[in-house]
Order: sequence, then C-alpha cells, then structure tokens
Amino acid sequence: MDIGDVPPVRHREVCTAADLGEEPDVTVYDRVAAQASDSVTKVAWFGVTATVHAADAALHDYVASQHHLVETHVPADGVLFDAQIYACTNSPLLEEVYSAIHAGASYYREAFQGEWYRCGDLPGAVFAMVADRPNMSKHALLTRDFQSWAIVCQKADELGLAVTRAIRELVREDLLRRGAIMLHAAAARTADGRGLLLVGASGSGKTSAAVRIGQSGGLAVGTDRTALVPVGGEWLAVGMPMSIRLGQGSASALGVLHALGARSPIRAHNPFGTATRPEPTLGKEQKLSLSNAEVFELLGCGFAPATAIDTVLVFTNGAHETPKSTELASVETAAALREHTFMPDPDYRSRWLSADPTPETADGLPAELAAVAGRHHGLLVAWDPVLHCGDDTAEVLVPPRP
Repeated sequence: MDIGDVPPVRHREVCTAADLGEEPDVTVYDRVAAQASDSVTKVAWFGVTATVHAADAALHDYVASQHHLVETHVPADGVLFDAQIYACTNSPLLEEVYSAIHAGASYYREAFQGEWYRCGDLPGAVFAMVADRPNMSKHALLTRDFQSWAIVCQKADELGLAVTRAIRELVREDLLRRGAIMLHAAAARTADGRGLLLVGASGSGKTSAAVRIGQSGGLAVGTDRTALVPVGGEWLAVGMPMSIRLGQGSASALGVLHALGARSPIRAHNPFGTATRPEPTLGKEQKLSLSNAEVFELLGCGFAPATAIDTVLVFTNGAHETPKSTELASVETAAALREHTFMPDPDYRSRWLSADPTPETADGLPAELAAVAGRHHGLLVAWDPVLHCGDDTAEVLVPPRP
C-alpha cells in the first residue's frame, strides 16, 4: 500500500505508561471511558448493538438521527457485536496518544480511500489508531478487544462522524463475518411485503426508488450499499447505516430541496475531509447528505435494516414514456449482480476495525451469486428516474400481488 511520504517509525516496540502520563494500571482507554460520562444512547442494526457513552448531548442526537429505524430486525443467530463506544473531546489527551504512537513501533491502515491511520500498541493491551493524513482532522480510536472502542476528537463537532463511522464499520465487519456479499445497490420492502433488491449504476434511480417505496407505505432498507447475507437457508438484503446522498436530480424529484428550505440538516457532509456541506442549491457534482431521521421527518420514508428478497430489479436508463420491464434469466441476473459487486470494496480499503485488517475477497463469489439469482425473480427495468419515479413507484416497478 502506498502511504505517500510518511514512513513507518520503529524506535521501540511499545511505549510505556509513563509516556502517556498515567498510572501503570490506568490506561488511556480507561481515561477516555471515565470522561465519556454516564449519558448513553443505544442503537441496534441487524447483528450489532452499540451503546454510546458521551457527555455531549449533540452527539447523542446525531447518533440517534443516523440510526433511526421504524422496524428492527435481529438475525436468527442473534447479536454478534455488543459494543460499548466511549467518546469525548480532549486535546491534551489526544496529543499524548499521538506522541506515544509516533514514538513507538507503528504501521498503517487505510480505512477509506486516501484516509490513513497510524497504528500501534499502548500500555494495558490497548490498540490505538490515530488519523495521520493532511486531509483528516485529528482523532484517535482505542480498543482492547476490537469490539468496544474509545474515541477521542479535537473538536466536539467531529465526534458524530467519528462515532457513526465506527458503528458502521462494526456493522460491515459483522456482515462480512456472516458471509455477506456487498453490492452497490439499494433495497426496499413494499407496503404489501415484497422485498426488492435494486441494482444499477450511479444515477440509475436506486436511491430515489427506495425512498419512494418508503413514502408509499413500505420501508427503505439500503440506499447505496446493500449486503446479501445468507441466513437460515435464504438470502437477506441488509442495508448499511449510512447517510442518503442525493444529487441535484434526485433531490429535486423527491422534493427534498423544497422541504429543506433554510433548515440545516444534522448530518455534516464530511467534516473529516476538506469538503464542506453543500447548500440546498446543489452544483452538478455535489451531493446532499441526510440521516435516516431527516429522511423520515422531511419525506415520510421510514427505514428497516433488512428484508427478505422477492425480486431483483436491474435498473438501466431508458428514454421511454413509461418504464419498460424485461424478464431476466438467472444467468443474466447473476451477471448483473456481479457487475455491481463490491468484493473487495473500492472505497473501504480494509477491514479497518478488525484485528486482521486484510480486505475481503471474491473467493466463491460466482457460485454464491448464481445461488442468489436462481432463487429470485429478475427484471431489467429501463426507465428515467426523474420522469418515472413517483408516488406509484412500487406499482410501476413490480405490479401488486393479485
């Protein structure tokens, strides 16, 4: 992996408690946990529960907004991750962690494309990661077991993204451990209970369709990345707890810009990077980010974390007066799924909160996709999402059951 011009430092194997200004039995992890307070927010997403401890009331609102669900879904084999997340802002403590990591033996993990963490061991069997690229704000993540984490940021308005990204990565790790296949796809469940996996290129209308179905008495499940997860002999579509990102066309078609008015959403565009939140009037390449709670409040679309699948819809742009659907053979459905598979994921560069950060592989993928395609009805949908995506989207895409 290319880490630019920042070479590893290997002066000594592990820093000492004295390097962190702490008593031998009190670790930096303990110090963050002690500062995080007894105020908690508990969120659940498929096989993960996370209890967030923090003194900052705005952080609790942020986390609850991002993970807002109107229906829960716990897999039959239960919860694999029951995480405690401790979060605080403490610049002196953060500087201590940075100094200790830079003084000891360290190596790098790339979490997202271009976002590198410098990693090392601290006293008390604490593993630490510190943001170490110019495009990243200073923050650190610490753990003893790669399940519960202590997070320290420099600024209070950076805590929300740091915590929600950690929870999202724990969800992704849980899904990969269950044998998930990650897709560039959306998913939804219609008002009459049909589960739809929505596959297509960027701009093909996946997100708009999922939201419209949610507005019409159904539920949105995933809007950008959706995992196919084998559970009890069937495949479930499981969404990721991440913001909906809408371009100009989708935002206008869904009425989001009008609903926003002068209101500023809770969800920041990317405080850790150099980008800033776009204004309600979007440029051609800009995306507006909204949390689940904001989509529910503004558009009346609720979310569930998972759904069984009845039909795979493969979207393509087509200049027709009305959407045109064509039956797909199972081999064609499998090929379409393969085209939009993220294994390994091009943006998540490693399993960055795992003890072993080695990226997932595509081993066995053709057979698994053939199994998915063989069990589920496939349709090719040629449409223009700006023109055709409306209140009757579910009925337009898949006629109601008799």
